Amino acid sequence: MEKTCHPKSRFFLAPAGEYGDPILQKIIQSFKYQGIKGLAPVLGEFLIKYLNSLNPQYSILNSIIIPIPLHKSRERQRGFNQAKLMAEFVAGHFNLSLVESLERIKKTEPQAKMKSKEERLKNISGCFKVVNPDSVKEKNVVLIDDVFTTGDTINEAVKILKENGAKKIIALVAARA
Repeated sequence: MEKTCHPKSRFFLAPAGEYGDPILQKIIQSFKYQGIKGLAPVLGEFLIKYLNSLNPQYSILNSIIIPIPLHKSRERQRGFNQAKLMAEFVAGHFNLSLVESLERIKKTEPQAKMKSKEERLKNISGCFKVVNPDSVKEKNVVLIDDVFTTGDTINEAVKILKENGAKKIIALVAARA
């Protein structure tokens, strides 16, 4: 587990794999863009094995699980939220609470379509809110998403969670690009 390449980061990045791995990339793309929901347990198990391999100091046993939310319209279009399906699998395995108190309140363009850092930051800025602050206050959080590219989405989510009292945050992702 690492603080990624940003030593002053407000979260620990826990990438289970690398997006450059062609097999992992194909699994994630098939899951996310082809709607193959049966891949959720595959990626969930991958995340669990990664978590089990970590140093005990990074234990998640006193944490809540929060998936990165999609905007309601994107979730309707896709038919599911890939981060939520992975989060359900991880939460169930470790008997942790899945808390959906993070909501995407701004419909953003996919971050992958943004050409510059400035565009990505503007696109994602202000897109999340915590709908039930008591559900995250003084809690350790495992924030789950599929891919960590520049970190802008995770950073925005962490900022809002911290503003609402979350303590330690681990950003658990299937792959780091």
